[in-house]
Amino acid sequence: QAVDILFDELGVNKPAIESAISSEKTNYWSKLDNKKIGIYTLTTTAGKRAAQLIKNLVPSAEVVVNSQHGGSDQLKALAENSDYFIISWLSAKHAATDFIRQHRSAEKIVYAQGKGASSIIRSLENVLTV
Repeated sequence: QAVDILFDELGVNKPAIESAISSEKTNYWSKLDNKKIGIYTLTTTAGKRAAQLIKNLVPSAEVVVNSQHGGSDQLKALAENSDYFIISWLSAKHAATDFIRQHRSAEKIVYAQGKGASSIIRSLENVLTV
């Protein structure tokens, strides 16, 4: 799906490729049905791609991306009200991550190891498969 999004962004037709994802592997995504997922990253394109991928996998999920440099009412509400909250810590401001930690317990924060959409998705996937 990430490749599909990239081809769409480039305006290029993607060759037909058979999906390697089995329904057995993707059952854990159903845990996100009707859930709210918050993503904090300053790499806005990665956040948008990750949000689009999640929505493609789970259309009933609400995905909100925040890229503010510090605390705000929107970030506070997102931190407090999300069922899952991912921080792309390589692409985050210290002030914002501290603010998030003030409004969400540490064990309820998922940290993406990289800056890109695939890192955000992988970190969420790791939480869902536990």
